[in-house]
Amino acid sequence: MGAPGNPHDPVASPGNPRLETRHMYFDRFDICEAWYLWLCDNHGGQWSREYKRLSKMTRYFRPSPMLSVETLTDNGRAIFDALEAR
Repeated sequence: MGAPGNPHDPVASPGNPRLETRHMYFDRFDICEAWYLWLCDNHGGQWSREYKRLSKMTRYFRPSPMLSVETLTDNGRAIFDALEAR
């Protein structure tokens, strides 16, 4: 992650003040949850690269039926927001 104000770092983006104070750390579960939700919302259809990745994730990750952006941990939400900023 870059320094605050770094224009190449989506988490520290000056245009997104909500993300400026968020710091991500490595947690496999948070990463899987955030990526799963992001891929569900942003895949480009059955033949897209994102859909292929989502399908592969189901081999090792079974999300809770209650999983949503609102149920993510703070770290998971920071990861999800960084994906959204891409």
